[in-house]
Amino acid sequence: MKRTAFLLACAALVCSCGEQSYRQPAFGGMKGRVQEVTVYHIMPEGWRTDTIGSGLMYMNASAYDIEGNEICSALLDSTGHIQSQAESLFENGVCVRSTQKAGNRTIATLDLVSKDKNTLTYNKKVQGKASVMKVAEKRRGRKYTSTVTEDGKVTTVSVITTDAENQPISVSTTDEQGKEILETNTYKDGNIVEKHIKKVGTTLESVIYTQYTVFDAQGNWTEARTYNKIHMAEEIIRREIKYWP
Repeated sequence: MKRTAFLLACAALVCSCGEQSYRQPAFGGMKGRVQEVTVYHIMPEGWRTDTIGSGLMYMNASAYDIEGNEICSALLDSTGHIQSQAESLFENGVCVRSTQKAGNRTIATLDLVSKDKNTLTYNKKVQGKASVMKVAEKRRGRKYTSTVTEDGKVTTVSVITTDAENQPISVSTTDEQGKEILETNTYKDGNIVEKHIKKVGTTLESVIYTQYTVFDAQGNWTEARTYNKIHMAEEIIRREIKYWP
């Protein structure tokens, strides 16, 4: 779900097992041993026309291994065709290989070269261009700082602040030009986002409120509605969740 979860650049790389690193909640913070999730983003009834039919705009799909690592994610159009996807391989909670594809074409790969307590080193290749990427991490209380360098040059600095449940309540991401994107979450019942705010620099880009209406037997939501800062309907979101046996 694109607005109720933080999508960090190379998010899988933040999942190291050192004491200084932020480790994302297993199974995307959902309850139970989730195997697969398909998310349907649907246009609200008042915005639809006869040509749109069901109102389905696009879909997201994710798959998790039995330890809760997201090993595959995909963006699909309204007809179910894959537009982009990422596949990751984990060992002991660390991403050792990641592949990103646009359609059937591989556009980027990451391969783990080495790791120590606080730093992961990868060989990175994007559209044929190779570089050495390092992710250095440090922790102070519930604040985690991740610094990404490519060939020795800092490209991204991310600061994640979590609550007592290890859910990210704020993520600040600064690129090599010094542009900062700040995203904050307000949670309901510990694991679902009720309010999401995004700022780019000093500009408020979006405020999204989410109302959850249907839950499954595990306690995970399966239908929700989102509203913008003036409380106009944005989209209807439905989830199909499959669990490990």
